[in-house]
Amino acid sequence: MERILEKLGMRTRLILSFGLVLLVAMLGTTLSINYYNHNFISGLLEQNNSQQMKEINYELNGLYDKVNQIFITFNNEQLYEMFRYQPHLSDFEQMKQRLDYEHEVKETINGNNMQSVVTGVIFYINEDKNAYVGSGPIQKNFSFQEADWYRKFRQSGSLKLMYGPLTEDFRPENITKNEAIYYMRAWNVPSSSGFRQEEKPFILFSINMDYIRDIFGEYAQNSRGYLISDKEENVLAGINLTQAQEEEVAFLIENHREDLGRTGTFLNREWFVDGVTNDQFGWHIYSVESTQDTFRDMNRIIRNINLIILGTGIAAMALTVVFSSRIMMPITLLNKLISTIEEENDTFIQVKSNDELGQIGNRFNQMKRKLQEMSANMYLSRVQEKEAQLSALQSQINPHFLYNTLDNIYCIAQIEEVDSIVLLTENLSNMMRYSCDMKNHRVPLAKEIEHVKAYVSIINMRFDDSITLECCVEAPLLQVSILKLTLQPLVENAWSHGILPKDGHRGIIRIDAEVREEALIVTVTDDGVGITPEKSRELNAQLSEVNYEAADSEKGSGVALKNVNNRIKLSDGPEYGLTLFPAEGGGCRVVMKVKRKQNE
Repeated sequence: MERILEKLGMRTRLILSFGLVLLVAMLGTTLSINYYNHNFISGLLEQNNSQQMKEINYELNGLYDKVNQIFITFNNEQLYEMFRYQPHLSDFEQMKQRLDYEHEVKETINGNNMQSVVTGVIFYINEDKNAYVGSGPIQKNFSFQEADWYRKFRQSGSLKLMYGPLTEDFRPENITKNEAIYYMRAWNVPSSSGFRQEEKPFILFSINMDYIRDIFGEYAQNSRGYLISDKEENVLAGINLTQAQEEEVAFLIENHREDLGRTGTFLNREWFVDGVTNDQFGWHIYSVESTQDTFRDMNRIIRNINLIILGTGIAAMALTVVFSSRIMMPITLLNKLISTIEEENDTFIQVKSNDELGQIGNRFNQMKRKLQEMSANMYLSRVQEKEAQLSALQSQINPHFLYNTLDNIYCIAQIEEVDSIVLLTENLSNMMRYSCDMKNHRVPLAKEIEHVKAYVSIINMRFDDSITLECCVEAPLLQVSILKLTLQPLVENAWSHGILPKDGHRGIIRIDAEVREEALIVTVTDDGVGITPEKSRELNAQLSEVNYEAADSEKGSGVALKNVNNRIKLSDGPEYGLTLFPAEGGGCRVVMKVKRKQNE
């Protein structure tokens, strides 16, 4: 992507950048308008629906209170008299008594203006003693015990039950049946009535469901409907909703019950749902409104705004193309002038004006003069570098002379058969060649160990085999590369500060190596005079970072350790380097942590 942009001209990149900014601004404006309009309309819907749901709940509670008041009027011993057998009354007198009370029941309902709401009342003591006050009789041989609503009322243990809507199941088949809500309440009849323990006397009011629908119908609109469900979320009825819409809304409610429980509302691209609970009826009532109809006008306005923004953007892009051409004209002209002077080194831009283009020309001429000066200085620097390399080659004559002298001593010692001098000069020569060879800064661990062995051999010649060297390194680790001349200073430190001060000047130096993740850990342990914990903490504090200060040899802190530590940290990183510890059983243990690199 970067290569493609580099190939494009500055004018093209300017136009693309402005177009991108304009596109982001248009998208941001459109999204902001959609967001705030959406929230505004949603707030209005929620506020309006909340008020309407309160009014619906108020009317339903008023209906419940009226029916409950009628029940209180009927719930007395006088009503039971029409069921009790009175042998001193003739059949005609008993019939008249019942008709009179039925008339009183109807008058009570009519007096409360509930004749269009309560279509009938059932008074039930048992299967033998029951009566219906309403239009028409009860279905012959109708069994209340087998009715689902009666079983639910008896099993619930409650004193009241709201059941339905359903078609009046106790009415005969040849009579028009109403869709109704059954409101049942336990009837306090004397125990002398003879009803069995499993029977539960009640008074049932058949409430016309059309009246309930009319209450909701006053608030329902073309795009708004209502869904009624019981406490178990079983759908009871839908108002101003098709069967398919009822199923779709019920599915949404089931899957977004958490949102409805938290905020009382739910909104998606198709539906706005607002829910309340009516405790008297035991209903969950949901106001359902189609957002496609509600947001239609708002979407039309937003579409017009988007068209205006798009037109403004196109006009802005056209102006950008025109003005970018004028802005880039001086730069294009300057580019042509630069191309003309590339062929000759001494050619400069002829400045004839003091405007922005003239200022750029003057600065370009100044830059070219500085570049010429820098080029001359760089040439002189290269000449000096060559001279320094020649001096370095010249300085190598002295080491070569020393190598040749050691070789002569070695040859004479062999001729004279002086083995100690042969071994001494051979080890010293190998150490000098290894130390002065600057071709490679990193070497295999095996090379460092060979160098250490040569050093220990020289020390043992001088001090009569004082050092016992133990190398416990696995073969694969011998090929791991480390910085050159890092191991021998650690062995020298173990000899000088550990074994040499010891009585008898004898001791063991052990070299171990292991791999931990990306690091090679090399440990040099001696059994010398050791180091105190305080001294090890002091030295470790100095070795925790690169330290260029000179070491104090009188205090026992060698220059070699700090030099090795500095080289490791500068090469591998600050987390690598040296750490000193008192060894178990006496002596000192130096841990060298370096970055693991396989030797190439």
